[in-house]
Amino acid sequence: MSAKVTVLDERAKLKAFMARRMVKSIEEAAAYLQVHKATVYKYVRSGLLPAARLGKVYRLLRRDVDAFLETMKLRRSR
Repeated sequence: MSAKVTVLDERAKLKAFMARRMVKSIEEAAAYLQVHKATVYKYVRSGLLPAARLGKVYRLLRRDVDAFLETMKLRRSR
């Protein structure tokens, strides 16, 4: 039982670390925002969510994702 708890603790730590990462993939940003990844692609393509395209993949800065979230919150409250 102790080994099982340790594995679960390690998984929880890894999940928390991934959530705090400064650079996110589309999939990580989608999970963070609790939306489908197609929605994140739509926001990136429309220019609402800044992203860098590195080869075939996009990378987003967490601060940009947080700023986008704040912007969306302010728009809806007006």
